Amino acid sequence: MTHIFIDETFPFKENDKTLLLIHRGYDIEKRDTLDQLPSEAGIVAICGRVNGRLANCRVVRLTDNIQLTVKKLYDDSEADSCLMAFMRSIKTKVALYKILDEQRENREEILVEWTKILAPVCTEEMNKVY
Repeated sequence: MTHIFIDETFPFKENDKTLLLIHRGYDIEKRDTLDQLPSEAGIVAICGRVNGRLANCRVVRLTDNIQLTVKKLYDDSEADSCLMAFMRSIKTKVALYKILDEQRENREEILVEWTKILAPVCTEEMNKVY
């Protein structure tokens, strides 16, 4: 499989953050990191890791609540079955996110920029565990 690696300079702007995602419902040790995500509006991307490097971005979304949006990706309400399968899998998941001030930043331009750079796609091949 060919992986889409994310440039090591990410976060590419000040205030961009990353968080290793662990959901108690899908972790054998019942650990959870989702409450560490901010509940503010922003942009969030969900990626995997390949050999310790960020890779294979699955989704990029603008949101009014970063934490709630990420939590919903684990739910049955997620329309994208490939994405939901990834979120519930044993694969390492990382959230890349940035809190956005709605009045000072052009959210749509940031979404276009992140989507262009991260090239989100989810396939069953990516979700396979080797």
